[in-house]
Amino acid sequence: VVHDQISGEDTVYIYTDASRLVRPLLVVDEDGRLAIDRLSSEALAAGGRSLYGLPFEELIARGVVEYIDPWEQEFARVASTRNDVYSRLLDIQELEVNYQGLRQEHDYLSDPAGPGFDPERADAMRGEVEEAARALLAARKARRYTHCEIDPLAILSVAASINPYPNHSQAPRNMYQANMATQAVGLIHRNLGDRFESDKVRTLAYPNEPLVRTLLDENYGLRSHPQGNMVTVAFSCYTGATQEDAFLIKKSALERGLFRYVKSMVVTAKIQRDSQRLGRPSVPPGSPRAAAYRFMEANGLPMIGAYLKTDDAVVGILQNSLDGKLDDVSLTLKLGEDGIVDDVLVTGDETSTTVKVRLRVMRVPEAGDKLASRYAQKGTIGKIIPDEDMPFDPETGMRPDIVVNPHAIPSRMTCGLVLELVAGKYASLRGDRIDASAFRHYDFDEFKRLLKAYNFNEEGYHLLTSPLTGQPQRFQTFMGPCYFQLLKHIAKDKIQRRGRGTLRPDTRQPPRGRNLGGGLRFGEMERDAAMAFGAAAFTQERLCKLSDAYKVVMCRVCGEFAQSDPAGEKFICRVCGTKDQFGVTEIPYAFKYVKQLIATLGINVGFKLALPNEKSRQLMQGEDYNAEGREYEEGALEEEEEEEDYEYDDVAEVSFEE
Repeated sequence: VVHDQISGEDTVYIYTDASRLVRPLLVVDEDGRLAIDRLSSEALAAGGRSLYGLPFEELIARGVVEYIDPWEQEFARVASTRNDVYSRLLDIQELEVNYQGLRQEHDYLSDPAGPGFDPERADAMRGEVEEAARALLAARKARRYTHCEIDPLAILSVAASINPYPNHSQAPRNMYQANMATQAVGLIHRNLGDRFESDKVRTLAYPNEPLVRTLLDENYGLRSHPQGNMVTVAFSCYTGATQEDAFLIKKSALERGLFRYVKSMVVTAKIQRDSQRLGRPSVPPGSPRAAAYRFMEANGLPMIGAYLKTDDAVVGILQNSLDGKLDDVSLTLKLGEDGIVDDVLVTGDETSTTVKVRLRVMRVPEAGDKLASRYAQKGTIGKIIPDEDMPFDPETGMRPDIVVNPHAIPSRMTCGLVLELVAGKYASLRGDRIDASAFRHYDFDEFKRLLKAYNFNEEGYHLLTSPLTGQPQRFQTFMGPCYFQLLKHIAKDKIQRRGRGTLRPDTRQPPRGRNLGGGLRFGEMERDAAMAFGAAAFTQERLCKLSDAYKVVMCRVCGEFAQSDPAGEKFICRVCGTKDQFGVTEIPYAFKYVKQLIATLGINVGFKLALPNEKSRQLMQGEDYNAEGREYEEGALEEEEEEEDYEYDDVAEVSFEE
């Protein structure tokens, strides 16, 4: 139950909504001071103890902390920090001192009996005194703070509060990272081996904690459930393969388990007991389908530990047919699905049996997989480089695990990433972890002093040696430890193929999406690229013949679609009435669909057809296709001369069968 009494109103609002969110805030007194500071000062003056450090329940009982709900917060003014609360008091004090000083000087100059009597200067200062008085009065009447956050981190969400150094990065980058944190592959449940999740689950095989973390990481359980790996990052344009946010990654790091993850998926089959049953279909040994059932038991369930791949049968299902035979309707793996059978769960009721098969597969990151730092600096693995081809520090022998393009920093201004590399190196040398929570004061000069004491460059630079020449590079490379996340966007899971399949009934085009067996999108950029190469036949093939090609009979007089007359097995144009001037052409069905849609708006699209040999001749001569064709303009038919090479028999007489 929440009850709110808004100041200035003689009304009490009572809410009994279920799960109404409330949050604790520090109370600010009428005089502008924190209630906890006032009571602490009074207690210390009386020989008692400060309220700081008391149990939270006692702070609530003392009235220095209270819970407010969203409705009350609409009428409250909440300060983010203690400094915001007391800065208002300091401003009032400064204005008070300024006003009193000006007033005393004005009184001194205005006193006729005084030694400094100067009426002209006193009159000139009267305006300054009045202005200072108005400023002081306005500051006192200004809306004061009613509450203060216990910690500035409380203004951030769960995802945003775990961003390190968020006040050193642009706000959009913090929002992007708040979204990417939900996409990071990490550890989810401790009992994952006993669960049959409905979605595909990816878990890091060897996660570790970051050296630079926030205060709330432990509260949210990220110490026991990390979501990334510590890597050594170098900012360099090495090999030129880091363009467009591509990362170079060291091969041996992947071989040792860096970003290695386990993908788990559950295949579910529901068997209706009245018409279906579990069982292994009887497939002849020489049949091409025999290999799909090689790991299936007689009861239709797969063997534990068997490795299944695309098109392999997972659950054997036999269905009764009308002729008394048993049809094979077994469940198979789709494109891109594979894994080792980890566990099988069979449940059911009186009408059906449900079989769940959990598959797992260990995967190593490959080119195309997406990585990201905790500052929304995401990119894909562009190239995997052997150790011997990676630049190295001749003094320590250290080679970077990931090479990042340095041009990612200036435009995005993620200064927190630069700070983490320096702070991470400091933490590794001290054997400690750095608190990178928001709105904290950090002594980066201390980091620099320690790096210099350990004979490192205080700015974090290294002079690396090129493995290609064996000579030191002519520039210094910024390098250090950083925490990286593996995102759920895996290249292998985005493989898609389609030969023949279902079509959408409205556009007669393939549906979208891998799960529906949809087609590959050929969009505007792909079209422009094909046209830039002059690949006209390829463009027509992709946009028409392999998508929604549709043969249509059209009137050569008015350019409208002809209608069939089944009784006479002929065609007729319902617009101009012609019965003998028709042609057959092939168009995308989507074009016909759009033509009929915009017709409802009163917009008509007509066609002008050219004969086959006429079209070829005009293409060679650069003429207009329809210069010699028939036109239907302003409701009148205009006859044109017929040239000798016209072959009307090719298109003029269209049979109903065609």
